[in-house]
Amino acid sequence: MEESFIISPGKDHEIARDCLVRVEGFSVISDVSDNIGKRLNIFAEINTKTRDKREVHNKIVIASLILGKDWEHEANLMFSPSDNATLTCEGPNVDVQCIYTQHEA
Repeated sequence: MEESFIISPGKDHEIARDCLVRVEGFSVISDVSDNIGKRLNIFAEINTKTRDKREVHNKIVIASLILGKDWEHEANLMFSPSDNATLTCEGPNVDVQCIYTQHEA
């Protein structure tokens, strides 16, 4: 069953703490009339350990939306509890809905 949460600049969301999470996509749900043409980037910040126990921190862009043009972005990303993943976004102050499904680890 699909579920969702909201992220916006300054409002991060931790995911996959006790199960596998598949991120299905993102939808802009705020009024963007004051931000037409500005870019909103959505990142996954992953803090994990390699097999040799080395700590690794990665921040990768998983979606980039031009406001007023891009209202949705499809994704197909899977995060496990060991990824210690957090979704963040940078850009204008708009709300984005993240659609995801949970799966047993």
